[in-house]
Amino acid sequence: MSKIKLSSTEKRDNAIQLSRDILESGNCILLDTETTGMSKADVVIELAILEINPERVAADLFLKHSQPINYHAQKVHGITKSATDKHGMVYNDVHDELVDGLECMNILAYNASFDCRLLTQTALASGINFDFGGLVWTDVMPLTSDYHGKKIKLQDFCAEYQIQRQGRHRALADCYDTLAVVKFLASQFTSYEVRELEADGVVQ
Repeated sequence: MSKIKLSSTEKRDNAIQLSRDILESGNCILLDTETTGMSKADVVIELAILEINPERVAADLFLKHSQPINYHAQKVHGITKSATDKHGMVYNDVHDELVDGLECMNILAYNASFDCRLLTQTALASGINFDFGGLVWTDVMPLTSDYHGKKIKLQDFCAEYQIQRQGRHRALADCYDTLAVVKFLASQFTSYEVRELEADGVVQ
């Protein structure tokens, strides 16, 4: 059975409505990670979780690691091994609480498959066989892609639509940036709403 192909307008409308649903939901949280790199051997070194309703920082922490930080990854996030050694927590000490906090939630992330994969790799590197892919994830990137008309990075979407960012590329800042993007999408008019406004003479 073939999939129904949506028009660009329908995709845009869906992105707006899904963003509204996210903000109205009581079980959505935002998650972001910074990592040693992007390979199958890399691990999470910074983790942030932001609750939406009410808005509250649930986690913002470094994780200790033995995997070297890739040069290109470090240029992006600026996290050093000395910082994670000094301030980081041992992953085994946070795993159970992390999973407990995520199990009943809809986890929002920008490029969610990456965060999911790296968390699974981090658990395995610590001797824990747990697949984070078994949890419920919602990727925000397809929403921005459908609204914008093509795939777009978080920082580029913010720049394109003049959404103020929280600063440099770090886990908690990216959570806040992603939330700002969802709020922006939710505030837009769907094509149906525009037609209603036009019919009422509010817009021309």
